[in-house]
Amino acid sequence: MTAPNDLRWKPDLTSRKVDSVRIKDIAFTPMPLRLRNELISSAYGDLAQAMAELLGPTDATWAAFGQWASHTIGGYLTIPVPVLGTLIGKAFGDGNRDVFADIGRAHAVFLATVGAAARRGGDTADAWARCEHELRKRLFKPPGDPGGGTEDEFWVSVKDPRLQPGGPHHNQLLVLGFRAYYHALGASDAEQRSQHVLLGNCLLALHEQKLLSLAISIGFRSWLRTLTTPWATLQTRYAWRHQDPGSLRLRLEHAWIRFATWRLVGVALPTGLVKVGGPVPDGDRPIVVRRVAVHDGTGRRRIEDLSDETMLGKVFTLFEVDGRRSRCWNDLGDRMGYIMGLFAQHQRATWWFDGHGLIVRPDPWPELDAALAEQLALMARPEAISRLPGETVPSPLTDDQLDQMRSRPTHLALDDPDDLSLETVADESHAERAHLLRRDAADRRDRITQPGELLDPATCRTAREVFSQWSTVWFMGLVFRSLPDSYAAAAGVHVLGRVSDLATDPFRRAGETAFFIIDLLGSDDGWDNGLMEADGAAFRSVQGVRVMHALAAHRLLVDGWKSRSLGVPFNEEDVVGGALTFGVASLEMLEGLGVRLPKATRDAVVRFWLGIGHLLGAPYEAVTAPSLSGRAPLDYHQARALALAIRRRSYARSLDGVRLTEALMEGVADGFPRWFGWMAPGLMQALGDERVSRLLLVGTGRGRQPAAVVLLVAQAPERPLDRLESASGSEVASARKPIAGG
Repeated sequence: MTAPNDLRWKPDLTSRKVDSVRIKDIAFTPMPLRLRNELISSAYGDLAQAMAELLGPTDATWAAFGQWASHTIGGYLTIPVPVLGTLIGKAFGDGNRDVFADIGRAHAVFLATVGAAARRGGDTADAWARCEHELRKRLFKPPGDPGGGTEDEFWVSVKDPRLQPGGPHHNQLLVLGFRAYYHALGASDAEQRSQHVLLGNCLLALHEQKLLSLAISIGFRSWLRTLTTPWATLQTRYAWRHQDPGSLRLRLEHAWIRFATWRLVGVALPTGLVKVGGPVPDGDRPIVVRRVAVHDGTGRRRIEDLSDETMLGKVFTLFEVDGRRSRCWNDLGDRMGYIMGLFAQHQRATWWFDGHGLIVRPDPWPELDAALAEQLALMARPEAISRLPGETVPSPLTDDQLDQMRSRPTHLALDDPDDLSLETVADESHAERAHLLRRDAADRRDRITQPGELLDPATCRTAREVFSQWSTVWFMGLVFRSLPDSYAAAAGVHVLGRVSDLATDPFRRAGETAFFIIDLLGSDDGWDNGLMEADGAAFRSVQGVRVMHALAAHRLLVDGWKSRSLGVPFNEEDVVGGALTFGVASLEMLEGLGVRLPKATRDAVVRFWLGIGHLLGAPYEAVTAPSLSGRAPLDYHQARALALAIRRRSYARSLDGVRLTEALMEGVADGFPRWFGWMAPGLMQALGDERVSRLLLVGTGRGRQPAAVVLLVAQAPERPLDRLESASGSEVASARKPIAGG
């Protein structure tokens, strides 16, 4: 069984489709900022055209303004100032991406439900109900800053707290904005339709500008704060971003922002650049909004219960929309007052559409074709993990046996599967069922801790001694080799993509995995001279992971997991593959760095991790091979052959794998100085398999050579400092070379 076709990801970067697939592909495919910005601008134009075909070519919707706003941002991505231009460009580029992933996806949902129903004369009310349900779902954010934040933080700085929605609803402004577009479909006359569209534009803009607040602040402040804090050059990116700037520097930044608002900030429109430091220019067909008193009876009602006309009037009153110039573009209220005034004046301008009723678009970026061709060439590299030269040891398990293991979940390991159904494990009133699962792990521990078995004391002592000697490099391997290797397995990483919030918290899984490894290899708690104690912390950690797998599997199956094509979640093959990632992949990493461990030591390391895999539900027959005395643990070469067989079956480029890898690299980058953005992908390329890096679209190797020097320093246990100072070119090359068999 190879990776399922529905998980093999070939990003759509060239079509003109207005579906969620294209939106996600543009948002989540790693690529240069300028290229992504151009693709976003183009997609906004396509969304605007689809909305115009639905609502009529009289009123420009938010997406029509959005393509020109994105085009404006493109100019900030190529500021020709070394270092400072990059800081400003990344902030604005990440903000533009964040908004597109959110509101672009929402447009695709609206067009696929309400739009499709309207085109075929169907039930638009039912379609809106389905659309609203989808829009309320919390989205995975693109990795990196700006973005993220809790629901409460999202509402910080709203000008009037009575605009807050009632209840724990997500994306409330987004929902209300598209509800206004839905109401525009049934409007009785053109003026009423324009009012509904204007409300939708304003609410989507408020949702958008809240998402952009951090990006705008960073874009304005980063270069000035860099110049005024030269002593912070080597601070980590996280520390620099969260530093307390002090009152004097804040006043300086505030003065700069007000000056930039007055003289520099502009918004591109089809008629030219509009400077926000001047009054909103008059339109030829402005929309008149009836204001409402803020403190009348409507002030105590939920915003979603207001009519569109009343809601529009209240929003215009709250933000004091009167066409005045913007004084501080970093202030949400000031920014929204100007934007909504611009909408009201120019939403019905005739210059939004050409003579054929098509949306007018910005001129394309001159370098688009070349940049897109380079990106497509990068993604076209082969995915296959083929047989390696000199590979002679056959896999202990055949493809047929591995197929059978994919259909068997690790949490149904008792003699009678009904004793531990998914439902009863997840039900708190049946906690004793989870106890049965822990008991199964305990029975396995008792068996495989005997002499000569997978986790006998001698094996565990050796594995723990190796980890103690190489702990720094081992942890680097965890982040830059083992986790990326697991992300290359399309079906396995889809489990993580469905149950993890790694996209917004990149260290959650890495941190949990690190603690698990420390419990097993780095801590003395739960170990007695190499014996894993039945009541110790190490074994309790294993039992906890086993039960967690069962609970997560239950959730996935209830949510509609495709077991026929993907295999059951947390199946036996994936658990064995995970164990080999920690054992075999770590040893391959050390070999690639020139560290040659004795055969007995390598055998002990893989035996240890295969033993852990057995405790987590892998069958005993999968981690052992026939021997004269019955069955014996796999040695390193047998385990490596099995790992290669599983990799060939499962490795493929997937959206989950690429997204989670980028999130991990962004999180790691927070721990390095801001000027070391190359370090995280460079270490992954130096420590990992080149083919895995290609699958996961990690860079082009520019950071690999300096990262290799870092690896030499990290090998202190085997390389004394005096030897490091005169490290030969061959040693650096050894640290850089691709790991065979990844």
